[in-house]
Amino acid sequence: MEDINILKRALEREKKARKAAEKNLEIKSQDLYLANCALQETNESLTTIVAHRTAQVQGINEFAKKLLDQKTVEEVCWSIAEHAISHFQLEDCIVYILDRSSMHLQQKAAFGNKNQDYRTIQQPIEIPVGKGVVGHVAATGKPLLVADTDEFEMYIQDDAKRYSELAVPLTIDGEVIGVLDSEHSQKNFFNKHHLSLFTTVASLAAIKIRNIFSHDAQRETESQLIQNQLKFKHIVESANEIIFESNSEGFFTYVNPISFKRMKYSEKELTDLHFTDLVEESHRQKVMEFYLQQITEKNTDADIEFPAITKDGKTLWIAQHTKFQYDDQGVFVSAMTVARDITEQKKYERTLQIQKEKYRGIINNMNLGLLEVDQDDRIMFANKSFLKMSGFEENEILNKRAGQVFALREHRDVISNKNKLRSYGVSDIYTLPVKNKAGEDRWWLISGAPNYDDQGEIIGSIGIHLDLTEQKKLESQLAEAIVKAEDSAKAKELFLANMSHEIRTPLNAIIGILNEFPRTNLDLQQGELLHNVQQSAQHLLSILNNILDLTKIGSGEFLLDKHQFRPAEILRDIYSIFVLQARQKNLRLSFNSKIPKEYGYEGDSTRIRQVLVNLIGNSIKFTKEGTISLEASIMEKGDQSHMISFVVEDTGIGMNRDYLEKLFTKFTQEDGSITKNYGGTGLGMALTNEIIQLMGGSIEVDSEKNRGTRIEVRLPIAFIENYDESSNRPEQVSKNLVNAKILLVEDNEINRLVVRMTLKAYKCQITEAENGKVALDILANESFDLILMDLQMPVMDGFETTKAIRNKLKITTPIIALTANAMKNTIDKCLSIGMNSYVIKPFDKKTMLQELSRQILQKNLPTPGPPVPINQIEQEPNKLFDLEELQDLGNGNTAFIEKMILLFIDQIPAAVNEMEKHLENQDYREMSRVAHRIKPTLQKMRIHTVKDPIYQIEHLDPERASDSFLHELLNVIRSTINTVVKQLQTELEHSSS
Repeated sequence: MEDINILKRALEREKKARKAAEKNLEIKSQDLYLANCALQETNESLTTIVAHRTAQVQGINEFAKKLLDQKTVEEVCWSIAEHAISHFQLEDCIVYILDRSSMHLQQKAAFGNKNQDYRTIQQPIEIPVGKGVVGHVAATGKPLLVADTDEFEMYIQDDAKRYSELAVPLTIDGEVIGVLDSEHSQKNFFNKHHLSLFTTVASLAAIKIRNIFSHDAQRETESQLIQNQLKFKHIVESANEIIFESNSEGFFTYVNPISFKRMKYSEKELTDLHFTDLVEESHRQKVMEFYLQQITEKNTDADIEFPAITKDGKTLWIAQHTKFQYDDQGVFVSAMTVARDITEQKKYERTLQIQKEKYRGIINNMNLGLLEVDQDDRIMFANKSFLKMSGFEENEILNKRAGQVFALREHRDVISNKNKLRSYGVSDIYTLPVKNKAGEDRWWLISGAPNYDDQGEIIGSIGIHLDLTEQKKLESQLAEAIVKAEDSAKAKELFLANMSHEIRTPLNAIIGILNEFPRTNLDLQQGELLHNVQQSAQHLLSILNNILDLTKIGSGEFLLDKHQFRPAEILRDIYSIFVLQARQKNLRLSFNSKIPKEYGYEGDSTRIRQVLVNLIGNSIKFTKEGTISLEASIMEKGDQSHMISFVVEDTGIGMNRDYLEKLFTKFTQEDGSITKNYGGTGLGMALTNEIIQLMGGSIEVDSEKNRGTRIEVRLPIAFIENYDESSNRPEQVSKNLVNAKILLVEDNEINRLVVRMTLKAYKCQITEAENGKVALDILANESFDLILMDLQMPVMDGFETTKAIRNKLKITTPIIALTANAMKNTIDKCLSIGMNSYVIKPFDKKTMLQELSRQILQKNLPTPGPPVPINQIEQEPNKLFDLEELQDLGNGNTAFIEKMILLFIDQIPAAVNEMEKHLENQDYREMSRVAHRIKPTLQKMRIHTVKDPIYQIEHLDPERASDSFLHELLNVIRSTINTVVKQLQTELEHSSS
């Protein structure tokens, strides 16, 4: 029973287990059903996806085939964009290409989701590398998939909202050349599949673009190669060198045109020759062996020189550079050669070699010592003359320091400094005290220079030595002699200065007082006596002037004063001087000028007059009866000067032929009776000859005893095309001299009397001071228009007084020196300490009055500076112009005068401004031309105060021009012209009213 229960329980358990298994099987069946359904759906989906993917792959294949037909990068870009839109269901696709010059991505193609061509919608855009998604991809070279742009910081929104974006780089060999970009309005639209497709398209496009680039580069290379070939051919064809190509056997395959010309062969003749046929026979074997060796050693190029023979048998030395061509197996195939004609070079080298040998012999045998040292001053070579000069043997000085061997201890630094100069490439000449081997003191003149090697590098110094010991002794003796001579010259100069003062001072008083006598009532006898005394005084002055002129010439102080003049005026003046004297001796005086009256010249008319006066005076002196004539003519006409001839002839006593050789010797006359009967010192002709030589002229004398004398003077004188009529007119004494306050500082009472009498007619207020100290006391309390200053006075002389006036009292009143010393150094000293001018005693009344007037006029000139406004002029200044010449020219025509004034006002100030601009640009020649242009106008207006400044600017030397000095001259000119313009305007107002 129990077993049955157990069995029942077992059956129940089995039954339950069966039911559970059935239940479980039912569940699994349901799961399997569901799984089968799902599998069926999956199979259907996969079929669709595979079909889609297959379509996309086919599209890519089509895209790849389409790329084969694209010729340009732009066509490739449009294919990418169009394909992506049509096969990947995109809303848009844009292709960018990178411009590396600007590092911007330039839009090359763009399509919308409706296959719209963006070129018709918007302008192509540019994106900087690194900016936004596209710029980031270009910068990194990696693709970028943005699922949600709202969560992507780099995304830049535009007007059309996009939620996802995919950008893939176009790369060639790892280098980014562009970016393929697409945006979509649906988030998470783009996935890895899109990324894979874009990458594939980008790769295909990049490969095509690379091929296009390569093709373009190849075409450019081929074009460049063709151009280079043409250029090379042009160079070869026009080259001045011989260029030819030869084959492996040595026959010419090409020769350029210059080869035909140099070798005298035709092209056909040359191409039939072997290159050795042109080599001179004596060098042929050597040249062949040389080239054979080069080819055997497989050298790529080689140089050789040899003589070549032209078709007409002439020899040319040729320098050849050859390049050898080998095939892949190293077999020689051809050679290209460039050859230069070095015939002249070889001649030069031969000449140089001969010269070297010649100079080597000269160096070894010359009397000059030659020494070569290295950069440490060690002796490398000494010639025989140097060894003899120094007393050393060659082995005693080689490799020793020259400075230590020869130079005195205190002068060794000189050698060191000279070696430093040589290291900088500097040559010089110097003298050096040295000791020879015997210990004797010697002086050497050394010409030192750097010594160079063949590469131009300094390797030491080379010196040429001359023993100056004997010359040094002579120099020492000469120096002592010079000191003695200078002392003698100073003593002579001091003597002349003192004698000049001592003689001229009383002579000034004598002549001055004699000149005043004609103003008194004299009877006939008194007048005759006075005339004789005046002639004696003038004769004495003439002798004194001749002595001083000769002294000035000897000391180099005699200067020529160049100015404009006319020869006719000189002859007229001389005639007026001698006509009365000739009549008194019943002599016929004949003057004839063949020089046109209108011709003007520039030179020292005073000295020309002095020469002619001396010659005419001698003729009158030594002629008892007959004729004296003077003829002036032009012998030669040059571009800038004329050779003027002055011929003086007389029928006087004449001279012996022997005496003519001594005619120009100082203090000589033909015999003692001449001095006794005719007077004279024998200085006149000597001085005349000296003056003529200073002017660059010559003098010829032809004389016969008791038959007369003919003297011809020839002078080269500068010709002036535009002669200035007013330049030679004496200055008029200004009305400023009337009632002028003048301080006369003079210790000689008679000289003070002469000055008072000279100025009496002008009612000058003269205050007298007998020495400089009295003058300073007066000037401390009173002002003057002018100061006349004697130089040699007791207590305080004129030099000390002038310095005190200028430096202590600070007075700028013009000071005129009254000096009996006419030497140049005295005059220079006067001007250097502050004096304005000088008058030499005994003074000519007219000359003195003109100088006083000029200085007072200069004193009254306005200070240079900006022009004063018309409304600030309180009083009309003295007129600085004179319209007399214009009035004569216009015959009193008022309209003409007014027109000339208006032209002056319009043009002259503008010309001054023009000169100032030229000065700023340092164009001195143009500045000089402007001065030359306006000078005639200023002279016609007689504006004398600018005469000197205009002359100096007109004749300035551009090489020595001083800007500061020229500025001062322009200031004076501008100030004067401004004043003249105002005065002319006032003149016009008065004439119109």
